[in-house]
Amino acid sequence: MIIDENMSIDARDSVCDSVCDNVGKSRCRLAGVCIVIAVALCVLCSTLCCAGCGVATGKVSDASPTCVDAQVTSGSDLTESGQYAEVRLKFDAPVSADNDVSSDFTVRLNDAPIDTKTIVESARVDNGDVVVRLQPSDAASGKDSSVYFALYQGQLSVCASDASGALPHVLAANGEQGSSAVCARMNQRVSFTVPSGVAISVVERVPGDAASGTCACTVCKVDQFAQLRCVMWLGLSTNGDVPCNEYGMADYGADDMENGTLTFKHNHLFMRDTQRECATDLAQVIQNAWPDTVTATSSGDTITLTATHAVDGEVLMPVIFEGRYADE
Repeated sequence: MIIDENMSIDARDSVCDSVCDNVGKSRCRLAGVCIVIAVALCVLCSTLCCAGCGVATGKVSDASPTCVDAQVTSGSDLTESGQYAEVRLKFDAPVSADNDVSSDFTVRLNDAPIDTKTIVESARVDNGDVVVRLQPSDAASGKDSSVYFALYQGQLSVCASDASGALPHVLAANGEQGSSAVCARMNQRVSFTVPSGVAISVVERVPGDAASGTCACTVCKVDQFAQLRCVMWLGLSTNGDVPCNEYGMADYGADDMENGTLTFKHNHLFMRDTQRECATDLAQVIQNAWPDTVTATSSGDTITLTATHAVDGEVLMPVIFEGRYADE
């Protein structure tokens, strides 16, 4: 506003009062905005602080529960969303946790990080153990046929994210809480070939006999086809003996997947599979892998392996390669 020098004193006072009134209102509005911002910041800080309040952590000590065993399981309800692979970590004392503890672990699939677009990783405490679980993401649950859950070669490993082996969010169930809480530790990496679900059993076995010209022959039955989208690895023993490691896994190694000692069967279409189809595919896989050693045929849900030469004492034994490797 402009104050004219010719205005009366009363008029000038009126103008000044109006200006002051408007300035006061502006200050009030500014103060109100400041109050709203301050309140919002307080709420945000409170939320962030509370978010951390419920996450208990601990430190490694001589009393820390230590991982002493690990087992792998897998399966499905023959749907896309029902597939899973789980590693159960057992400790020498019960453990507990308030929330998901997947941040305490590094999980790798086929020597690469988990593809979070198709796989959801979680880790929780169950009956004093930690269960690390892989399952389809929402995008890979069957809504889009171009996005799917697959473990491919099925080489799965789990270790502590911390190089020291500390699992800060996995606590001793029977230990102290708060600042004195003791956490668990995992001193080694555990590695597995995830089971595809394919199961076979021997129906009949005839050893080889050179004198009579009898070639070794083994008849197997497919008891179950694949239960998830994961490769099945297979070896072939010719002496009927299947050496196993300390965890009951056939004594092969990762190198055997590359050098031809092991062969594999894809299970991409596992939901459409049957025992009969599985037997047909397995016979073809075996025939292609070891054509100089055996002839493989199928009939219904059975597979017949016949040696190409009569060798004394030879016994043919197909071996499914799955389970836990020796500790690293």
